Amino acid sequence: MHSQDEMLAQILHDLYVPRELLNGLPEEQKQLLFCKMREEQVRRYHEREEEIEEEDAEKKKKHVTFRLNADGNEYCWIMGESKILSNNINEQLDNTRKQIEEISNNIQEARRIFECLESETRRLVLNKGNEVLQQQQQQQSYLSTQIPQIDTVDEIFYREIEERAKKADRERRETARRARDNFRRNSSQLNVCFDTDDQTTIFFQPSPLNLSNKTNQESKNVKKIPIEFIEKNLPVSTNLSINNSKTVTIEQEQFPLSIVEHHRS
Repeated sequence: MHSQDEMLAQILHDLYVPRELLNGLPEEQKQLLFCKMREEQVRRYHEREEEIEEEDAEKKKKHVTFRLNADGNEYCWIMGESKILSNNINEQLDNTRKQIEEISNNIQEARRIFECLESETRRLVLNKGNEVLQQQQQQQSYLSTQIPQIDTVDEIFYREIEERAKKADRERRETARRARDNFRRNSSQLNVCFDTDDQTTIFFQPSPLNLSNKTNQESKNVKKIPIEFIEKNLPVSTNLSINNSKTVTIEQEQFPLSIVEHHRS
């Protein structure tokens, strides 16, 4: 019991509870301990307030001591009128009046300087605003004159690009048309036929120049070339091989040729 009282007194003195001790206490004792600690805090607060009030009361007390004369009684002096005193008072009044006038003059001078500074500041701000406005107007006028030129240059540039694109498209179309015409003309002049039989005879005949000498030219210019096919799906080529030793190239010569196909019996 004595150790518990000492522990409680130590806790109230330090206002601190060790965590091990707090965890070991039941809930009711925890609440009681917290109430005791709060009461101790309130008591210390009131004590401190009373001490501060006493210190303030001691500071506010004033002690008046009277001057004593030779016989030990309070010194007493009866004031009366005199020239010296009135002169001193008049001088003090004059000095005070002069000081007041000087202060008033200083205030007026300061007010005048302040008004001058304020008016000068307003003038500078107004001039600065006018300069900024003029600069903005000049810049806007400059931009308004430059923007149409820029638009004109851009328009010319894009127009030139468009013209080049149209010209390139026309050239491409013309080239494609010429290629188609050449292809159709060559296709109409050259007729190649192949069979999938084992043996095929191909005759290269020049196109007849006229109908009168058609028979003579056929008898003179007919060439018979036997061709043996190894594969049925042989791709058509302009180079034909004969016995792996001679190559015949089909080209467009000075006069068109027609290819006639005959089977051997």
